[in-house]
Amino acid sequence: MLILFVKLSRHGMLRGLEFGHSEFFNLCFCSVFEYNVLVILMITKFIYLSWGTSAHVVFLFFCFLTNIIVTAMLLLGGSAVVNALTGVNLYAASFLIPLGVIVYTLAGGLKATFLASYIHSVIGFYLILSFFTFCYVHVFYC
Repeated sequence: MLILFVKLSRHGMLRGLEFGHSEFFNLCFCSVFEYNVLVILMITKFIYLSWGTSAHVVFLFFCFLTNIIVTAMLLLGGSAVVNALTGVNLYAASFLIPLGVIVYTLAGGLKATFLASYIHSVIGFYLILSFFTFCYVHVFYC
């Protein structure tokens, strides 16, 4: 087992394993936490009930700031991928990606959004599994 970890770390594949293990414990903790506290639907409500209004306002500010930063990172990352694959201007791609999402949500409703998200997830999992399988076979058996 140690030899496998050394080989994985040498080729940079151990980071995904570490990320998966850390998120596994996060998921277990959150699922147990949500099961015991069925009334609280948002973390900000938990902060409000535990520490009061001032902590709630501060935490709400940081939650909004985090959402804005993550949204900007996802949008810029997707625009950079579109730019690298097709050569479209980065600013145009940053504008056209949300516009496309708005158009197919308006045309197909919320069902279209969930269906597109599911299809994108399936394609992503297929690509990840195929690339990982290719790298694993290529590195360890060739």
